[in-house]
Amino acid sequence: MILNISKIINFFFRRVDIFEFLEDDIDKKIKELFSSTFDELKGKYNKWKNNPVIQEKLNELSTNTLNLEVDKIGYAIIQNFLHDKATRKLILKILEIFLYNIEEILLATPIIDKYLFNSLSKFIKSIIKTEIVKGKELFYSFGKDFEKKISFFTIVNTISIFQEKNDIENILENADENEYQKYLSDWTIKYAQIIEGPLKNALLFLLKLKYISWKKNYDYLNNQHLSIGSVLNKLNIDKILTNYRNAIFHQTIYLTKEPKIKDKKIIFIDKKKELTLTLKEYTNEYYKVFIFLITFYLVGLKVHIDLFQQPDQIINKILFYIDEFMEKFALTTYEDILLSLQNNLKN
Repeated sequence: MILNISKIINFFFRRVDIFEFLEDDIDKKIKELFSSTFDELKGKYNKWKNNPVIQEKLNELSTNTLNLEVDKIGYAIIQNFLHDKATRKLILKILEIFLYNIEEILLATPIIDKYLFNSLSKFIKSIIKTEIVKGKELFYSFGKDFEKKISFFTIVNTISIFQEKNDIENILENADENEYQKYLSDWTIKYAQIIEGPLKNALLFLLKLKYISWKKNYDYLNNQHLSIGSVLNKLNIDKILTNYRNAIFHQTIYLTKEPKIKDKKIIFIDKKKELTLTLKEYTNEYYKVFIFLITFYLVGLKVHIDLFQQPDQIINKILFYIDEFMEKFALTTYEDILLSLQNNLKN
């Protein structure tokens, strides 16, 4: 049975408080999965660290100011730790547990929406399993576009308010009028950019899947410069994201005049529609798009591996290369590494 993608997306974006649905069970999950193996590795680490030779090296590392010497000492310390084959096996075991349980671990983090993850996963898999060739083509096309276009993560990294090491609401509440205007202007412009770019592309991918389930050709969608409004309309999704995007791009966004910044409201006007939000409400709407996209990308990656790759082979290949790397690292001198790097630069 194919799930109703419009219903899934509308349910997600209509939530009043997005944060109450996020679970932070990561500590519990890590303890559950890694407990015995991690404890064994920790015991080895503590015994190794208390070795007088290692204590001396660590002391040298903390007091030395020469970059080359610091690199050399650091290399020697890590090399010494990895020299024990049993230690390397424990590290590999932890990595193996992580790779085989990556979905459970991700769903335990407070940035992934479980309902959305499971719903999108079921929706995508139910269609692609019956249309494997078209599904593979769609993933390939989306991947190529993703590489060429400005990504969601690139845009997020440029948002000035996220570069502050503090809570966003605290920053804005303690900002003066000019700072508040500056942060909010940058924040809203990037928000509109994410809606019209990465979010639209993700929703277009889901729309194309819907067309595949209808046995309908979606090629004509590639030849049109569809706006976020058009994509939302075709998916039968609420137009509120379009209202935000239009108000920001058309510069019809205003602040109320309360004396205290924390009491100010943000007004979005798109044609005849006016939306008034508190700072908390706007933060909630902002993060909905973030959480949707992060969840969507992880679902896409997981489904692609499950359906088009051989997960066991991929994991075994990763473990083989990590094992090989650690063994080589443990047996190669710092001077040999430098010589190898110099030779590579010459070539």
